[in-house]
Amino acid sequence: MSAGPEPLKPSEEHQKDREGSEHPNHSPAKLNGAAKVECLFPGMHCPPPVFSVPPSIDPLFGTAGSANPLSTSARLDIFLKGGSVTSPTREGTKEEVAGWFADKFGITTLLEKYSVRDFIEKYSRFLHDVFLRNVLFVDVDYTLLYADKKNEHPEDLSRAVTRAYEHLAQDSTPTNMAVISVVGRTNKGQGDDLELTVEGQFFHKHDSNKPGIQISILGIPSALVKKYSEAKQSFETRLKQLSHELEDPDTREKFRARHEEIAKLLVADYKHHLSSLFEIERVTQEYTQPKPPDAPKSAKAADDLSHPPQGDPAVSH
Repeated sequence: MSAGPEPLKPSEEHQKDREGSEHPNHSPAKLNGAAKVECLFPGMHCPPPVFSVPPSIDPLFGTAGSANPLSTSARLDIFLKGGSVTSPTREGTKEEVAGWFADKFGITTLLEKYSVRDFIEKYSRFLHDVFLRNVLFVDVDYTLLYADKKNEHPEDLSRAVTRAYEHLAQDSTPTNMAVISVVGRTNKGQGDDLELTVEGQFFHKHDSNKPGIQISILGIPSALVKKYSEAKQSFETRLKQLSHELEDPDTREKFRARHEEIAKLLVADYKHHLSSLFEIERVTQEYTQPKPPDAPKSAKAADDLSHPPQGDPAVSH
């Protein structure tokens, strides 16, 4: 019987950051009071603050991120328990058409037992526990409630969640959808780390063949990202050296496979945490990692690597 993947140990680079990283505004009691669930792989997550990933959601939709062959994308489709299935009624013109489609194609509507507020409460608990506390934006029913596009507040989960709660308390209109997008980093060390953009989406009411929760994850190797204190010239020199090393097909494949394995460990840990917060029927997952037919030439590689796949200059501490 396999012993499973080796646990990741915190790197010396990030170990000191973990000491005293718990901010009073981000304590478990400030979110929903649930007991913390231990990670499957201790040391996987880098504690905040994380400045490294620029606030751009484009890669989550396969635009910029998919253009970089070294990035890894994953998607979790989470089907929840306890929802109630309904069919459109035949009363009125719109309902009559909807009912015809439902009968013809077997389309039914699922009402999740979790409300939008329930989702935000539980999902923010998950984000807190895995150190994904740097919020890009929070959206409820296509209304932008919180955004930190300039990355002025690197550890702002409680701030964003509070704003969402305030909106839900003030708005009596039934809500159906919520999106929370955050950034973070793994904690294996600069050579193996991934810079993360994680977006969670929830629908209270949706087609019964669709998941209630969908989580998109984009991981970019930290080796491609400018460190916070790194000079521009040093950064460019380092990228040129890396691109030269990656011209070798075997080296490039090992580099890609190493980060893909980190992504798989990360997804397994995320599923572990989420299963303790939501009643889950099943989870489907998908990984995407573009593989070009040939390694890029050195000049082209240097140019590609010096432009991180999210479009804006990225920095890492």
